[in-house]
Amino acid sequence: MAELQKRSLHRDVVGLSIDRWIFDGSTVSFRDMRDAFRNYTADLNSKTRFKEAYYFIMQIYALYGQEMVNHDLVFSMAHNYIVDLLNGNNFNAANRFLSQETHNLTEQESKNLIKLVTEGEISFALTGG
Repeated sequence: MAELQKRSLHRDVVGLSIDRWIFDGSTVSFRDMRDAFRNYTADLNSKTRFKEAYYFIMQIYALYGQEMVNHDLVFSMAHNYIVDLLNGNNFNAANRFLSQETHNLTEQESKNLIKLVTEGEISFALTGG
């Protein structure tokens, strides 16, 4: 796994770390698995694959629970995806995403993202794109 990490093959590390944790169930393998999830999410994020990063981290959250995923990471990935959509003037997709995913966010986080989308729509309307 260390060699894969050095070569930034984080997706491959995810599968191996899950297998290792299932096999030995140790605290160390649990921590390594959590780190693999975070590293893969960060890798997707750095490659501007925000939608994939968000849905990956939500899948991990659903499968392994809160102790595996820091909620701030969920919000960060949702925020990055919304900003990416807004940068492409894809307001319909941003609103659709929010309507489908607000249950995964706190009320304040949802309000912040709704405000961000609304401000983007207004700015686009005022400047004509």
